[in-house]
Amino acid sequence: MTPRSSFFSGLPPILIIIASITAWAHAGLALTGYEIHIDGNKAAEFTWQVISKNPNIALGLLRELAAPVFLLWLGFALLALFAGNARHLRPALGDIRLAFIFNWLSVVWLLARFHSAHFSYSVWTVALEPLTSRALAPALDVIALLWLIAAAATTLKIPKNKNILSASFSYQAIHLLIPFFGLLALTGYGYSQTRQQRHNASTALAKSTTSQTASLNIILIGLDSLRRDIALDATSPLTPRLAAFREHSYIESNVVSPLARTFPAWTTILTGLHPSESGVRDNLVPQNQIPMQHSLAWKLKKHGYRTVYATDETRFSNIGHEFGFDQIIAPRAGVSDYLLGQFGDQPIINFMVQWPISEYWLPSLVGNRAFAQAYKPLRFNRRVINELGAATQQPTFIATHFCTAHWPYRDATTKKDLSQNYSPYSESVRSLDAQFDNYLSELRRQGYINKHSLIIVIADHGESLKPEDDAPSSFRDHSGTSHMPPPPRGGHGNSLLSPAQWQVFALFNGQSTRGNIPIGQSDRLASLEDIAPAILQLAGLGGAKPFGMSLPSLLFSDDPNHNRPRSYVRMETAFLPKGFDPTKPSGEKALRIAMDSFDIMPDGRIAMKPAAVQQAIDSRDFAITDGVNVLGIVKQNLVNRLISLNIPRKEWDIYPLDKEIKNPPPLFMQACADTYMKSRMPTACE
Repeated sequence: MTPRSSFFSGLPPILIIIASITAWAHAGLALTGYEIHIDGNKAAEFTWQVISKNPNIALGLLRELAAPVFLLWLGFALLALFAGNARHLRPALGDIRLAFIFNWLSVVWLLARFHSAHFSYSVWTVALEPLTSRALAPALDVIALLWLIAAAATTLKIPKNKNILSASFSYQAIHLLIPFFGLLALTGYGYSQTRQQRHNASTALAKSTTSQTASLNIILIGLDSLRRDIALDATSPLTPRLAAFREHSYIESNVVSPLARTFPAWTTILTGLHPSESGVRDNLVPQNQIPMQHSLAWKLKKHGYRTVYATDETRFSNIGHEFGFDQIIAPRAGVSDYLLGQFGDQPIINFMVQWPISEYWLPSLVGNRAFAQAYKPLRFNRRVINELGAATQQPTFIATHFCTAHWPYRDATTKKDLSQNYSPYSESVRSLDAQFDNYLSELRRQGYINKHSLIIVIADHGESLKPEDDAPSSFRDHSGTSHMPPPPRGGHGNSLLSPAQWQVFALFNGQSTRGNIPIGQSDRLASLEDIAPAILQLAGLGGAKPFGMSLPSLLFSDDPNHNRPRSYVRMETAFLPKGFDPTKPSGEKALRIAMDSFDIMPDGRIAMKPAAVQQAIDSRDFAITDGVNVLGIVKQNLVNRLISLNIPRKEWDIYPLDKEIKNPPPLFMQACADTYMKSRMPTACE
């Protein structure tokens, strides 16, 4: 009998059957979706339409799927190799097919148990829980482990008259080496791509004109969805590390996010422009509409800065090199993120995402908050630190966006808890707090945080967890409708009458060109528009004078131009499709909205269709606030209302839009001076 036939005698049929069962199980569970369940056939049809129309996207997906396929191939080759020797353990296992089935069942069982322990919210964990949670499970663990140890031991025991390269092992070696070298090639390709990006960034930096006058490292950290009341609560048990940082910081406690969605908010943070000025009035607006030349990163590059942007969320916020960043550390943006995020919840992929080298294999999924079931906050930190490298003498601007506290309020480290007092959002905030502390420690270790560093911590928006909490305590009707209005919509960017959605904060720590940042707090009204000018002033780089922040005015008190407080901030809501509830998202509606409202660009990124952008602007709400009162034009039950909210008292006053208001509410004159608000109440403003 030839070596090949002795090894594979009777094995190909069972290999095909087992491989088919494995593939069927993976596909079946993948089509159930993760968080927003979508009918498998519709999701598959949509995926096929996307891939068939975009060959480049198909190639990118195949490249990312190649790594887990190679790993599966390697696994099956090892199981077959073990089976060829394990059949000699007992006469009853003389049939190589039976030995292979034993190997396969042992590996599948142990993998399922190990996976369930590390990825609580994976669809695989949920599907196999009736088996893996049984009392007999530990005994099966022992049996499976002992069997594999014995099978491996017999395989590694090579007869004295053989060697690993002899004819009897050559065929097995081919099946083992092909996937091994395939993984090696993928790693080399990913590494070369990363090096090319770094080389391009370095070349661009070398060609830029610099003055080399700056010396402060600037560390900007955004904590997505972190509510102001939690972040600034001295007694909150959720954020002890942030509280320790806050105690040695200057606190701007009355900051407003003009549009409480991530991409518009971060564009405002970087450019200092209101969303109505920048044109970024929703997530995923077309890139050609953005005045990226105003970005803080471009301005810092002119002063010799290395500029870096790191984020764990690219699904809705596509900030890239165009904003002036030399280096982007993030999951690959675009349609591959959506498709792999929908179908990629597989045990092998979930484990691969955690491995140190996996960013070269699965660039769309590593450190991806949207791939929540496999996202580990400290794994994202490790990726950022590794790609940053050690600090040099060159001043560095690092902007980092942590999305850990964002919906769905859990990640791979979250354990299931069905108790009545359990709050998923609270647990996600705890994880964010630990991630924040670890990140600061790592930046210190790498030399980026030192005695010449300015650290700014912000939130891009807050979060409304229970819409009923934002319902008015009382209301007065001046319009004649005389019925209680419904509570605002939850989430963020959905309601201007829910202060928790747009109330944010800013913490300043470390150094400025005028010395140490003082410890203190200001309640003066400010906007995210003021962040970039404040950073430039504190770093001694000039530019526009900060308008709302009190810290620059405090440090530069000898300059009268700095004493320019804000009296109000303009706000607006974001895109909220008709009939879509952000607190209870429907996969069917999400898929329909994706097909109707978004285009796939040639580079694979997703962008809103121009018609959808205009429709979103026409249908949104507008308001202004002075930090204590809100006056907004809000659509409720398809009817526009002029509503005044006193935030501390939670009192609503409803006014008519179609006639003169005899006793106007606070901020009425400012509202009539706003183009968007006046256009909806021309009669009242006469």
